[in-house]
Amino acid sequence: MKRSGLIVTLTFALSALLLSACSNPYKKYEPPPLPRTSTTDVRHMPVPVSGSVSPLTSALGPAEPVATRMVPAPRIVNTFPLQGRLAGSDVIAVNDLLEINIFKVPELSRSLRVDNRGFITFPLIGQVKAQGLSPSQLEKTIAQKLGATYMNNPQVSILVKESTQNRVTVEGAVKKPGMFPVTGTVTVLQAIALAEGVTDKADLHSAVLLRRDPRGQVVQLPIDLAAIRTGRMQDPLLLQDDRVVVAEKSVLNRFTVGGAVANAGVFELTDGMTFLQAISSAGGITRLADKKQAYLFRRTLNGGIQRYRVNYQAILEGRAEDPLLQADDRIMVMDSRGRQLFEDATRVISPMRVF
Repeated sequence: MKRSGLIVTLTFALSALLLSACSNPYKKYEPPPLPRTSTTDVRHMPVPVSGSVSPLTSALGPAEPVATRMVPAPRIVNTFPLQGRLAGSDVIAVNDLLEINIFKVPELSRSLRVDNRGFITFPLIGQVKAQGLSPSQLEKTIAQKLGATYMNNPQVSILVKESTQNRVTVEGAVKKPGMFPVTGTVTVLQAIALAEGVTDKADLHSAVLLRRDPRGQVVQLPIDLAAIRTGRMQDPLLLQDDRVVVAEKSVLNRFTVGGAVANAGVFELTDGMTFLQAISSAGGITRLADKKQAYLFRRTLNGGIQRYRVNYQAILEGRAEDPLLQADDRIMVMDSRGRQLFEDATRVISPMRVF
């Protein structure tokens, strides 16, 4: 009897072992996750081209620590060509009005305007080149010429009474566009501050500096205001008559949220926006939403569409990273109807076939 029971037990154990082996004949494969987008802006990174479904975030906990070494950022020097007079600088230019005083010689003191050739005509010494000199340099030049023949140790002082070129222009998506007089050297960010800053519609990555080259032709220098603000790009000095134009955000700077959310639609993408913030823009998920099953569709560099699986619940609980969005991303939150809802919503959002 005991022997019969032992045989039955061994038979059940062997059967269970065989069933376990048959139920999972292959090793489970998990595709690699994307870089952690909570610390790396994926908008400036290449996107995978594979057609497989990959998780945007890892549900396996934090990655193993890696030894790091702090490296100082490289010093960015003059990356913008400076040719001409700096805006607001003390260098004398054509049409500037100069007040010239000779100490204890009032009959020689007078106001003179720099002519179109960059010269002034002063009593006793004739024409003197003024354009391109600072007031102190011109003071020394006039004092040397007067002292060489007519006076003993003359004391000359010069004041720029009018500077017809001390101005810069700021246009586009700023609160107060216009032309502004400036004193001292001025940078792009300082000029934008004169225009009372950018508007909510400004695209901080798409500004342009318009400047005349030595041949008189206007050249365009692209400016990334966001990079300047974070120290990743030089804040260029402006020249006289430079124009700074801040572009508005394009229609492509949007994202779409559909599926089991309160208010599906197209929304404006802001800098640093994450997956959870995008869901919040759509009014949050509905009570029927599957918190563990959402999808993010992203256009690849070759024009295709890459699909990523996102675990909304894991992000809320801090077990997964909250990925940053890119322009033209599409988010789909599943519900109990599963694939049928997904196919219907995808057809409404975009005519493009994603499978």
